Amino acid sequence: ATVRDLVAGSDLAFEERGVVALKGIPGEWRLYAVAAPTPAEGAVHGVPAERERPRREGRARQLPWAVIAGIGLIALAGVAATTLLLPSLLAGPLVPGGDTVARIPPGGDRFDRVIEVGSRPTAIATGEGAIWVLNFADQTLSRIEPDTGRVHSPAVGGAPTGLAVGGGAVWVTTGFGTATGEGGAVIRFNAASGQREGTIPIGSGAAGIALGEGYIWVADRVGDQLLRIDARTEEPEEIDVARGPGAVAVGHGSVWVTSTLDGALSRVDPRSLDVSEVALPASPTGIAIGDDEIWVTSQTADSVMRIDPSGPALLDTLTPGNGPTGIAA
Repeated sequence: ATVRDLVAGSDLAFEERGVVALKGIPGEWRLYAVAAPTPAEGAVHGVPAERERPRREGRARQLPWAVIAGIGLIALAGVAATTLLLPSLLAGPLVPGGDTVARIPPGGDRFDRVIEVGSRPTAIATGEGAIWVLNFADQTLSRIEPDTGRVHSPAVGGAPTGLAVGGGAVWVTTGFGTATGEGGAVIRFNAASGQREGTIPIGSGAAGIALGEGYIWVADRVGDQLLRIDARTEEPEEIDVARGPGAVAVGHGSVWVTSTLDGALSRVDPRSLDVSEVALPASPTGIAIGDDEIWVTSQTADSVMRIDPSGPALLDTLTPGNGPTGIAA
């Protein structure tokens, strides 16, 4: 934009090319490209009319080299000033684009870092010294180093549906089978390297996953079950819950599973495996465990439900906006 302003009034035309982030320079910058000149009136076969004029007239229109050099130096000085001074003075707010993860610093009210990940990111989790992102479209797991922003994205091998971090590993569910022809599975990644280490077959339908009470817990949408998996034996144990289980969370001494078809929240005792249900006023989507409450979103009802885990019982319903999905507490 600085160079464009410096040559205002010339025959040069510019086309806007959008706002981009430049490597090593904070903020985002609006870029312009020099537009191809349009043939002037009287031009012959696309050759500007000026070239058809007598040579002496062309010479009269030329600028002295000293002036041309001066304009060039001014333009270069403008670019230098932009690079050195304006980032700190005029840096605009970062605007996250598609297929990115953006960070807001503590106490801040705007993004200070945007990191590109895989295609169509869905779930995100932190733990084991990194930030983890599931990318649904390209079936990858992005491992982000929080200090450097460096990203490593190994292939999952199937359509990822759930993400959990803990015990030195990252656990990813694939609900629709893998590229090798296997059914749904729980895939273990090494948290330090981000490399795939093993697979626990569980059949199609795997959705949400959570860790806690010494087990891996996976919702099975097809079988209307909650699977309790011992990571040492890798043997799934089936528990019948309400229909259409989706999200899973562990807290307040129980395992909690949302049921989209029955509009309920199932509470499972992690030891006895006894199941009780809490009827909800709307079909649940996401779930989070708070200090004193359980929070459940409903994408279809545009609401967030606050639940007392001691009952359990519905406390109240909030309406934060349209179509809430994920939630954290």
